[in-house]
Amino acid sequence: MPASALRARANALSDWLNEDARAEADMRRLVEMNPSHANDHRTLARLLKKHDRVEEAVPILQHVLSFDASTTGDFRALAKALLTLKRDAEAESVCTAGIAAWPDYKRLYMLRGNARWHQDKTEAARQDYDRALELNARCVSALLNRGNLSRGQGDTDGMLEDWLKVLDREPKNTKAHQHLANHFLGQQMWDQCLSHAEEAIRKAPSNARARAMFGRARFELGEGEAALDDLDRAVSDGPDIAQVRNQRGIVLGKLGHPDLQIEDCRIALKNAPGDTGIAFNLGVRLPKPDLWPRRSTFSMIWSPGAVACPTTVGEGNVTGFLVVCQRPSPIWNTPCR
Repeated sequence: MPASALRARANALSDWLNEDARAEADMRRLVEMNPSHANDHRTLARLLKKHDRVEEAVPILQHVLSFDASTTGDFRALAKALLTLKRDAEAESVCTAGIAAWPDYKRLYMLRGNARWHQDKTEAARQDYDRALELNARCVSALLNRGNLSRGQGDTDGMLEDWLKVLDREPKNTKAHQHLANHFLGQQMWDQCLSHAEEAIRKAPSNARARAMFGRARFELGEGEAALDDLDRAVSDGPDIAQVRNQRGIVLGKLGHPDLQIEDCRIALKNAPGDTGIAFNLGVRLPKPDLWPRRSTFSMIWSPGAVACPTTVGEGNVTGFLVVCQRPSPIWNTPCR
């Protein structure tokens, strides 16, 4: 079959019949027939990424960059694939090579900023986000990411400024509303938390994190029964999301159901074992007298306000204790002997 006919069949199989396996077979035949045809390689890579086979797509995307016909989109596609695989240093290098060829392409600065941020190169990441915004002041992705970077550095004013700028440009931006709801939840500013969480779930009703914050805010504002309905739905939509379980657990505890709070906290801590807030909530609720080990089993210095809670409790078995200070501090996990 001629290459043009094979290409047309592959496109029809993928776009119209959803028979991607057959389309992939055709595309592999095409790249074997003409190894220098860039578009065929791009199509094959897209098919693989569509089915989360990113690892297989990477060498194909790398091969495309060797062609004279490579574009900004090819650098972007490879960088995004590498970031998905958490190969951040490689993604940074790809973006830098692309920027050398196209110094005014904002998306590559955005992606390089992400790659650098993941490697804790925070100042370099901020410079990339700044450059992306110089090239396009309405780049909401750069504003969102720079706001997150500011949050990590403790710059609350800079964080809020960037996220509110996003809403000036896109009033229904779900990520900005969710970030702001999370911030106001932490500040216990329930009216503001409720407002932003409501906007987030208005556009994305199955957003479990936003709905959990919405339910928590409703509870704190006096809507107990309706709040619990929202929290139950949030857990249904995101049963493995630690913060969703934690928010429902807090409300259940306040409603006088410590056993149910313990259950939610245990599941939450299993999914986020380093979360000190969840560990503290669990430690507060557990019946400690029967679970505390003998003093001689600990080889650590206790800090004021420390709470011990089992890291694994099931069928009455305790495999370890987690010491969590109320002040910001490291966590020590000391097994019982």
